[in-house]
Amino acid sequence: MDNVELIAVMRRGNQLRAEAVHEYTVTSTNEPYPEGLRTFFSSLVASGSVAPAEGEALIDSETGSYLYEGDVSGDCPYCRAGTGGNICEVRRAPT
Repeated sequence: MDNVELIAVMRRGNQLRAEAVHEYTVTSTNEPYPEGLRTFFSSLVASGSVAPAEGEALIDSETGSYLYEGDVSGDCPYCRAGTGGNICEVRRAPT
């Protein structure tokens, strides 16, 4: 199923709002998505608004695959509290 209706809860200031999301695209099954994504980011780079830069990334030591933030857990390097998804819930900030 490529398209599903969802309800998104958004925070605006101190208020929570629920809004209908009328289309949700599963990118792994959407054939034109990868080329559209490349075109979008290439146009950003060409405009001078952003520039590619090298940086650190978390890699699985066994498979060599990139670890998405949602797949990562451990201790916050700043306060040592347990974290998940690349955010420290104690500090309420990215790790």
